[in-house]
Amino acid sequence: MTALPAPINPTLDAIEVFDRPQSRPSRLSLSDVGNACERSIWYGFRWASNPQCRPARWSRAGDIAMTVKPLLLRWLTDSGVTVEVLDMATGIYHGIEALDGHFYAPIDGIASGVKEAPKTPHLVISAALNTQAFRRVAKLGVEKARPDHVAKAQFAMHMRCQVRAIYVCCDRNDGSIHAERIKYDAAHAMAIMARLERIKFAQRAPVRIADKPDHYDCKTCAAHSVCHGGEFSPRNCRTCLHSGPVQNGEWYCVRYDRELTSDDQRAGCPSHLYLPDLVPGEQIDADPEAETVTYRLPDGGEWIDGADRGRAA
Repeated sequence: MTALPAPINPTLDAIEVFDRPQSRPSRLSLSDVGNACERSIWYGFRWASNPQCRPARWSRAGDIAMTVKPLLLRWLTDSGVTVEVLDMATGIYHGIEALDGHFYAPIDGIASGVKEAPKTPHLVISAALNTQAFRRVAKLGVEKARPDHVAKAQFAMHMRCQVRAIYVCCDRNDGSIHAERIKYDAAHAMAIMARLERIKFAQRAPVRIADKPDHYDCKTCAAHSVCHGGEFSPRNCRTCLHSGPVQNGEWYCVRYDRELTSDDQRAGCPSHLYLPDLVPGEQIDADPEAETVTYRLPDGGEWIDGADRGRAA
C-alpha cells in the first residue's frame, strides 16, 4: 500500500524555517554575569564571533520566557508585594550601569512589602524555566540549582546598593511558582566585578571553559566556530589590536588617535590588525613600520596580517 504524503502546511513550514538574526550587544550585561566561560564573554564583548541565526525554536523559547516574566511580577503583586519597575524620579526603567559605561542591564524591579521582611526593599530577579530546571530549583534552592542566577542577583544588588533580593521563578509549562530570598554577599559581588573588569581590559583571550568542542557549555556557544573551529573572527574595530574600551562606554583607536562611533566600530578600516588570539595560528613575526604581523597557520603555511591593505574592511 502506498504511503500517504504528509499534509501540506505552508504556514507551519514558514514558522519553522524562520531564523532570527542575532544583533551584537555593544555592552556587557547580566547574561554575561551568569556565563561561566570568560572567553565566551570576551568574544562577545570584542564582537569576535561571526553573526549567526538562532534556530526558530530557540527564538520562540526566549519569546515565551520574556512573555511570562511580566506575569511573574503580576503574581508577586497579587500577593500584596509592591513592585516598582520605573524610577519614579526619572520615569526610566530601573537598570544597572557599570564598568565606565561598558555594562548596562535592565532589572525586573524593586519590591517592597515582601512578607518575610516588609520594611526591606528587595531587588527582583525573575525567571521562566522549563519543567526540569524549575523542579531542580524548587528542590535544591537557587544557590545550588542556578548559581548563574545568583551571580546576577549578587551583582545587581551590589550595583543598586541593596542587601536583599527576591528570586521568583515559574515552570513555564504549567505555571508552578517558586520564590526565595537571596542575601547580599559582598565578596561574591566584588569577585564578579573584578572578573568583568579583567575581561573588559583583556587584550588576550581568557582561558576557555573546556578544551573539548563537544563540551556542554561549548556546543551552543555563539563563538564555537572561532574558539574551537579555527575560523577567523570578523573584521571590525573591536577585533583590532589598535582599539580598546575607554571611559563613558566609548572605544578608542590609537592608530588614528580618535574615539570610535558605533558605526566606526562595525565598519572597521583597511588598517585593521587582528588581536593575535583571534588568529588561528602562532605569531612568529611583526613589522611595526609596515604594520604587519606574521603567523604560522596549523597547516604549516604563513599568513601576513596587514599585507593586503586593499582588502575591504
